[in-house]
Amino acid sequence: MPTFMMLFEDDASFEVPEPLRAEHHAYLLALSEKVVLGGSLSDGGPSPTGRLVVADFPSLEAAQAFAAAEPLVLAGRVARWTVSAIAIVQKDGTYSPIG
Repeated sequence: MPTFMMLFEDDASFEVPEPLRAEHHAYLLALSEKVVLGGSLSDGGPSPTGRLVVADFPSLEAAQAFAAAEPLVLAGRVARWTVSAIAIVQKDGTYSPIG
């Protein structure tokens, strides 16, 4: 199954209320069996500047649909998001090409 990188960039002026944060976490946990890695991004400040999710999906369209339905995206708390196919190179030398 192809692997895709989803990059979500926050607008620094957006606050994320706790109920929305909980909805975001639940949405990502539903993906956990497909996740290669993921987490919040930071520029060293107190608040996240975005999120990165690398996960397996059957197609680019499926990955884009998942990203578009992410609760923070739907709530307008994400300034920009992108989805790209990605090759994976691991520390042990394992390589998974794009596609």
